[in-house]
Amino acid sequence: MLVLAVLSFAGCSERAAIQELLSEHAGGQQELVEPVPQLLAVELPPVVEEPVYEPEEDLTPEPEQSEYNAPPVDGGRRSRLNIDMRGAKMVALTFDDGPIAVHTDRILDLLEEHGGRATFFVQGYRVASHSEIIQRTVRLGSEVAGHSWNHQDYSLIEDEAVIEADIRSTSEAIRAVGGNPPAIYRPPFGRTNNAAEQASARLGYAIINWTLDTRDWEHRDPDIVYDSIMRTVESGDIIVMHDVHGSTAEAMERVIPALIEQGFELVTVTELLTHAFGELEPGVVYGRNYNRN
Repeated sequence: MLVLAVLSFAGCSERAAIQELLSEHAGGQQELVEPVPQLLAVELPPVVEEPVYEPEEDLTPEPEQSEYNAPPVDGGRRSRLNIDMRGAKMVALTFDDGPIAVHTDRILDLLEEHGGRATFFVQGYRVASHSEIIQRTVRLGSEVAGHSWNHQDYSLIEDEAVIEADIRSTSEAIRAVGGNPPAIYRPPFGRTNNAAEQASARLGYAIINWTLDTRDWEHRDPDIVYDSIMRTVESGDIIVMHDVHGSTAEAMERVIPALIEQGFELVTVTELLTHAFGELEPGVVYGRNYNRN
């Protein structure tokens, strides 16, 4: 009698015992046939990756002429880089591209702890889903202003109406959640063109760039952020960073108390520029000008 034993799941000791039993009943002529292992089809849950914020592309290289004063250029375009604080020791920390829950809240915690204020330039599409952060920012005395709806490069848009609609829609989104935006905004990448500046003037908005660039989006290193600020900071500086990076929030653990220890008052951009210039002029770029025209 032919006896076939198929064992799918057995250890070595079990297989030996079965082989001995088969030999007794089949005159030692029957061997245990090892089965071909069966692969079990198990459906694994999908891998959900944490979203990674993509860095902004590099900024246009600085113009050879690094300082802008008041003389009209291209039909009246003007910008301000020399910021005279008239004896006051103020700096403006500014954060672009947020809000984002963990990192923006961490920065707000530090500002609240140390009695500082800052300006957050937000993307319009993020506003409604982060309304509580916007409201908290304003409660703490900081300000929220626009940074376009979804980071379009204004310098590539020639239609003033398109730029105007983008600026307006972002400010309206901020206002709708209680953000009370001032009449300022920061263009993506800091870039403008004549159409953007004329649209801004018509809306009554000043354009805010920066005087000190940490390039935090590029290296994402909290030590480099700290060093780039503390080695060169001067009264009147507008410092650009991005609150979408954890490394920037980490750097603020050191930067904020260090600036205060050196006697700097941490203020909003509007406070700093109003102190230096009085009423801000619509269509004027404050900080470095990256106009492509």
